[in-house]
Amino acid sequence: MVTIPLSDADKAAVAAAVGEIERRSSAEIVVVAARASGDYDAAAALAVALAALGGGALAAAIWPALPAWLLLAGQSLLFALLWALHATVGLGHRLTPAPLRLARAKRAAAVEFAKLVDAQTADKRGLLIYLAFAERHLEIVADRGIAAAVPDARWQEIVDGFPAALRDRAFGEALSEVVRRCGELLTAAFPAEPGQRNEMADHVVER
Repeated sequence: MVTIPLSDADKAAVAAAVGEIERRSSAEIVVVAARASGDYDAAAALAVALAALGGGALAAAIWPALPAWLLLAGQSLLFALLWALHATVGLGHRLTPAPLRLARAKRAAAVEFAKLVDAQTADKRGLLIYLAFAERHLEIVADRGIAAAVPDARWQEIVDGFPAALRDRAFGEALSEVVRRCGELLTAAFPAEPGQRNEMADHVVER
């Protein structure tokens, strides 16, 4: 099973960074950390079934006199063992082609944006930072107020730099760096305003 490699200290550091940005800016940030953008059970089931069938075919080729019931029992045992391995460590996302994993992560980010950010602030100045650990994918989605002032290309630069950041840092440090870089753009475009309220939670939302 995929786990979120963020310690309590990592989550506290991210929340503190979000809080500091929201004190210096009239924009809001929501950070979502997801274990995966889906369960990928279908891909795992297909791979495990093919492995069991292939194992049975190989056994039949090596031992032609093998009784059918023993062959079936062996295939069933192999399927059960491989499925138990999937349930323990999660194989589905590793067996799913990268373009499909990317599409699923983007779709999940859009769903989270609709639930947590879209039109949740008075001036539509909400920003979603979505990190899917199984896919190792970062997505940044801006509400309309931010999109009107900050070009999408600026957020894409941060997304494009994330894989390199992961090579040099742990997940927690890389995520905190993403938050800080987003904060630089937000504080420049939307400085703090008198009487502003904190309209969204600062803590990391875990999925």
